[in-house]
Formats: sequence, C-alpha cells, structure tokens
Amino acid sequence: MVKALIFDLMGTCADWFSTITNALETHLPPSLLIKDEINVLAMDWRLGFFQEIHARFVAGLEQEDIDVTHRRVLDRLLSDRNIGEHVCNEQLRNALVQSWHVQRAWPDSIDGLERLKTKFFVVVLANGTTRLQLDIVQSSGLPFHALFSSQLSDSPSRIQRYISSVLSC
Repeated sequence: MVKALIFDLMGTCADWFSTITNALETHLPPSLLIKDEINVLAMDWRLGFFQEIHARFVAGLEQEDIDVTHRRVLDRLLSDRNIGEHVCNEQLRNALVQSWHVQRAWPDSIDGLERLKTKFFVVVLANGTTRLQLDIVQSSGLPFHALFSSQLSDSPSRIQRYISSVLSC
C-alpha cells in the first residue's frame, strides 16, 4: 500500500524558469540581452548547476552550498557573454543567486498537493540545501509534510536510509 508520495521541487512543483527569467530581466540592464538570450541564459544556468554537482560527485568532492554553485556558474556564464562586474556588480549577482530561493508554484500544484495530502504523506526529496527548500516552500505556498534535501544525505547509505524512512511511514 502506498503511504507516501515523493516529489522533486524545482520544475516539478515550482516554476523555476519564469522565476529566473524574471530575475534576469529585472536585474540586468534592459538593452543587454533580448528575451531569447535571457531564456537561454536561464537554461544554461540550470544546466550548469547540474553539470557542477555531477562533476563534484564524480570527483568524490563534498557537496557545497547550492548558492556557491549557483554563483560560480552565473559568474562563468556572464563572463562567457562578456558581461563584466561593471554591468552586473556584486550586489546584482547576489540578488540573482537569491532569486532561486523565491519561486512560484505551478498553478495546479498547491491544490493538487492539498488533495494528495488527505490520503498520503507528501514529501520533497531534491537537490539543494534545506534552506533553499524551506525558502521555496515558504515563498510558493507548497504544502509538503516534510523536506529531504541532498544536504542531509552525504552518502549513498544515508540517502537509502532517508528514502526507506519515508517509505516506511
């Protein structure tokens, strides 16, 4: 019998893409990039994040704070586009990184999760820090019972224990 439903957060329940494109449009000078370039930058930023965490995993390195990873990828992408500190300064870059923490739920996510909560434990199991997940859930209003972040699971055996604990609810 199914007792718990496990969800990813960004993209599955929360709309990361429009959040990030809106942040890029807000924080970068309007004439710098056209809409299509902003969309590509957002997609490259997300892809770069996954490439970075995969590279760290393969190299056997410890997980790092997701904000550090997001910032490193952003700095590289802006540099690749010849967007220097004079155009996008430290304050703007920090604001862009923080935009990952404030996301909107997909239009049907809140109602769907509320309905599922009447019969199941509804939890998140996702990459990122617990702080990031808490911020996204708070800003989006997503009604989860619990959050399990990759920050809590630094080894495959711990990941398995967390999954097992959720499934045994």
